[in-house]
Amino acid sequence: MDSRLRTELNRVAAGNPAALEDLVAELVRALVEASISRSVLAALREEDAQRTGGHTRPAAPRRQPPEPPAADLSQLSERELQIARLVGRALTNRQIANRIGRSPHTVNYHLRQIFRKLRIGSRVELAALAQRPVRMPAPVPARASRPGGPSPS
Repeated sequence: MDSRLRTELNRVAAGNPAALEDLVAELVRALVEASISRSVLAALREEDAQRTGGHTRPAAPRRQPPEPPAADLSQLSERELQIARLVGRALTNRQIANRIGRSPHTVNYHLRQIFRKLRIGSRVELAALAQRPVRMPAPVPARASRPGGPSPS
């Protein structure tokens, strides 16, 4: 596999949203180059070098990936969080339903609630969010009894 394709594929696997478009561009480039005879490809490269004064074209600036949605997974119930994690592992609704002992319809219901709460619209977005660590709200500490005071009941 071409090193450029491998690089773009690794960026996609790492969750970089802009990398998918770059990967498609690299795949198209590789496909076009593979479909052109070597002599024509060499002539095109030579013409390009003459046009640019022997310098290769500068690479197009990479777009910064958009900021991930500011979703707070701590607002999900335990069941919703469990389902979100399973979606993050690329399981289908049926597979999730089998794992948690519910019907696929129930899983679908929970997914709609998750999407609404997190203001997202797809399993892909949910899978990306599910990979991030969850910050759960800190538990409220119980009031300690003062020496000689009444014990908490």
